[in-house]
Amino acid sequence: MGEFKKGGCKNEWLHKKKRFAEEDLEVILTCEFTTNYFQLIATINQVSTKKQLVKGVVIRTEPDEVLFDKMFKDIYIDNNIIITDSSNSPRIIIDKGKIFAGKLDFEIRGDKEIQEMLSLTPCW
Repeated sequence: MGEFKKGGCKNEWLHKKKRFAEEDLEVILTCEFTTNYFQLIATINQVSTKKQLVKGVVIRTEPDEVLFDKMFKDIYIDNNIIITDSSNSPRIIIDKGKIFAGKLDFEIRGDKEIQEMLSLTPCW
């Protein structure tokens, strides 16, 4: 508990790290959980150059596991970078063509309620 408080009440962990050699890409999903929010951060690196292409928040919710627990699971590439939910359905689609230009352009799949729930705007 002391470490949690020293860290600004933020818990961080690696959810998944996956290399796609045929695409020359590595996708890393990192979670941040605080008393104010939960967020999933996608970092996409070019394997051959070891260069970070893009990094950014793709999901942000209130700090409640019920809201985010089943919303992300795996990563695959099929024209774009796909982050699946717990049912293996596409949840986040990242435009692969734009990452080499340094732009993280993505779409959250789901009905309006799901999209709003996963796109919590910071209140600070």
